Amino acid sequence: MHERIVHTLRARHRTACGPDDGVAMLLVIMTTMIAAALSILLLGIVIAQVAPTQLQQKSTTTIAAAQAGVDATLSEIRTATGAANVAGNVFGDTSKLPCTLTGTVGGTTSGAGYAVTVEYYDTDPTDLDETQRAGRDIDCRVGSGTAVVPSFALIKSEGTGSALPGRSADSGDRSIQALYAFEITNENVPGGRMYTVSEKYCLKADSAAAGSSIRYTAAANCTAGDALMTWLYDTDYAIKLASSATAGAPLCISAPNTSAGDATLQTCDPTDYEQQWSYEGGARFRDQVHKDNGTANSSTYGSYCLAAASTSSNALEGSPLRSGSCTSNTEYGSFSPEPKVGAGAASYATNQIVNYLEFGRCMDVTNQKIGFEYMIVYPCKQDPSGGTQLNWNHKWYYTEATATQPTTTAQEIYVKVNNSTKYCLRTPESTATNGYVVFTSSCSSTDARQKFYRTYKVEGDYSASYTIKDAYGRCLSLGAKQTPSGSAKWSTITAAACTGGTEQKWNAPAGAQESTVTDTRETTYDKP
Repeated sequence: MHERIVHTLRARHRTACGPDDGVAMLLVIMTTMIAAALSILLLGIVIAQVAPTQLQQKSTTTIAAAQAGVDATLSEIRTATGAANVAGNVFGDTSKLPCTLTGTVGGTTSGAGYAVTVEYYDTDPTDLDETQRAGRDIDCRVGSGTAVVPSFALIKSEGTGSALPGRSADSGDRSIQALYAFEITNENVPGGRMYTVSEKYCLKADSAAAGSSIRYTAAANCTAGDALMTWLYDTDYAIKLASSATAGAPLCISAPNTSAGDATLQTCDPTDYEQQWSYEGGARFRDQVHKDNGTANSSTYGSYCLAAASTSSNALEGSPLRSGSCTSNTEYGSFSPEPKVGAGAASYATNQIVNYLEFGRCMDVTNQKIGFEYMIVYPCKQDPSGGTQLNWNHKWYYTEATATQPTTTAQEIYVKVNNSTKYCLRTPESTATNGYVVFTSSCSSTDARQKFYRTYKVEGDYSASYTIKDAYGRCLSLGAKQTPSGSAKWSTITAAACTGGTEQKWNAPAGAQESTVTDTRETTYDKP
């Protein structure tokens, strides 16, 4: 009985388990299908992320490449230097400035590189629109750089990489731009040759040592930059060997206040009147003597001038320089210093107008003839007395602008013939181009051709600073050279279209700009 019950229960159990085997199989199949679907889905997600990841990787690489292009360009700009001048100073060489630059990053197999273009400007272009930039840019030619010194360089660098499948070749490329401000100075570095009046000879020191003699040398042997031929005329009226002055131990031309006293180089002493020379009419350097005027010590012209030991204008080679009789416009006793020699003590304070390109030249009434057809710039004459000795034709009167009023209202520029009769400067007709300025005795505040506007310093815009404009917007400028007397050539004074050049700057102080890199930013998305 017991065995029959057990047998019945087993039979029932086998009957109940039969259908469960199919369910299990179905469950396994369903699980496998779900796993396969999830795998396919995951694979799709992975595949979908490959392209964005590749793009991101390229994007990271190309922005680094673009930055490498900026860095490489800055290196090129900063190493664009020339040879040292006579003072031992090294300045930039604009002919070596880069216009474009290309390179690779990470080796040739990486596919990453940069392409750079450089735009040069005479002012900060940050706030200028495209039209304004076009008017202030400086042309750059591959292999020859720029013709003038720029103030700013806008560096535009594009980083590139290998093309990605299914995308345009430049997809993922990125770009950067940076603004570089050049370290510049507009300080004139004095130093030039001291030619005789007709430029047949120049002065050369035997050596750069105290006690050395100075001799006349034929112009054919007067080499630019020769340390023994390069002189500067300083504000203390001393004529210094330029190389010694910049070395910190200046040597000055010294000669006794006597006739036929040999000139030698001596350690400069600003209290030694044998080292003080005033350039005056007749193109000569006259000595100075101490004078007690009863209230203070001052100086005035002496009786002797620098001249050659020989008075034969065609046989001055090797002749020593000495103090002697004063002559006018002779080869042996008169001089035509290069503009770079300097302006001595001439300035607005002495009622003189000094040009900045030819910074040893001052506005001059040609040959002291008020009716002459053109005016010139002439080696700046000196007045050691403080105002009584300077020739009238070098005293040009105007009112200087101020910091609070950088540009004056309309004013006259005038001279006083023989320190008495007033004559006013007059520009050419409004339609004239590069016409000469002249003087008229009919001074009139209503005559547009007699109105001038002096601009001193314009913050952030050196090109517009230190100019003198007429009522027609033209700038007083240097014109073509003329020979009003003898064979010496002097630049004329004209009214010309304003260029911002140093030939149009007058009584301008030195200024400087430090080197900086600013406004570095990505420009990838600036593109239309």
